[in-house]
Amino acid sequence: MDLKIDNWSKLTGRHLETYVDDLDAYEYVQSTIARKVAALRVFMQWMQDQGTVDFDGVVHLRPPVVPRSSPRVLTGQQIEDLIES
Repeated sequence: MDLKIDNWSKLTGRHLETYVDDLDAYEYVQSTIARKVAALRVFMQWMQDQGTVDFDGVVHLRPPVVPRSSPRVLTGQQIEDLIES
């Protein structure tokens, strides 16, 4: 399937899905892919508002789940050292 386009109005959901699949294939980390999907959502909303595209191509795009880690906390000794300095 040829996914090249010469006009934004020819953009389809398949183009967007392929883009996200390619990010994964190029081994981008999940947090980067999630940020790019979020930016793509905003861009597509703007394109709709401008009348450039007439579909919501990101409806089915789901960003990857990014695991959240707990924040690192200072030890009591590190806090004392910081205060003393």
